[in-house]
Amino acid sequence: SGSNRILRQMKRGYTRQRYCRLLECAREIHPKTAFTTDVIVGFPGETDADFEETLNLIEECRFVRVHAFPYAPRPGTPAARLESLPPRTLRKRMTRLLMRAESVRREVVMSYLGMTHSVLIESVEADGGEYRGYSEYYLPAVVRTHSARAGEIVSGIAIGICGNLLIVEPSAGVRPAQFRGVNLMRSVVSNNGVS
Repeated sequence: SGSNRILRQMKRGYTRQRYCRLLECAREIHPKTAFTTDVIVGFPGETDADFEETLNLIEECRFVRVHAFPYAPRPGTPAARLESLPPRTLRKRMTRLLMRAESVRREVVMSYLGMTHSVLIESVEADGGEYRGYSEYYLPAVVRTHSARAGEIVSGIAIGICGNLLIVEPSAGVRPAQFRGVNLMRSVVSNNGVS
């Protein structure tokens, strides 16, 4: 939720402001850092104003992906004793949230066009000319090349978008995947004193 009132009711240990500040600090270190988030829509007691705050949070934080779920009571939890929102309200809010999230996602992905991306290949299409994977910005991508295998990294320039995929034109050879264990958020917290 983007509402501090709902976050308190959900017993979350953070506020909207703290959450946004962590993302801001990460982007100060690496401006093109992409973030995803999970959102529960329709927690008991969520008002129209609370929901609008969540929509505004999606715009403000510029998430590249939003995983949204309608609230469903979990037996044995304090929230399970609360009155749920009407199913029609949940459906309408889910639709609005997913539309807003898709609009923001598309804007964010467009900002990555023209940049060099390193795509970790995860699958190869049957015809052998289209390779799918994720860029270092956690953007799903398709690369058209003739010499890559799953587990390799292909570097190239993002030249377009097709549906949910960034289209990357190869600009260099492939190399075996190598990962460095970096915990960006831990670095942000310790370097910027965010608490």
